[in-house]
Amino acid sequence: KAPDASFDIIVGDLADPVYGGPCYQLYTQEFYENVVKRKLKPDGIFVTQSGPCGHLSHTEVYTTIHNTLRTVFAKVVPYAAHVPSFADTWGWQ
Repeated sequence: KAPDASFDIIVGDLADPVYGGPCYQLYTQEFYENVVKRKLKPDGIFVTQSGPCGHLSHTEVYTTIHNTLRTVFAKVVPYAAHVPSFADTWGWQ
């Protein structure tokens, strides 16, 4: 069990937060606040995949994840890249 404020970076490469699915609770404000933020060093970085973020698909989960992260972290930087095998633009925060 890692002590609080011990990680420089935490990477969340999880399945999309489908309600009732295996990972949806790992995308909540409570998880970000009580687990991720607590384990990061004060200047630490957290990055998580945020699902499709194309012009027509960004409302599926990307926007919600971004807005949830903004309630916990002072700085949230969204970024995206086209992933041909996903046939869409994929996002991270």
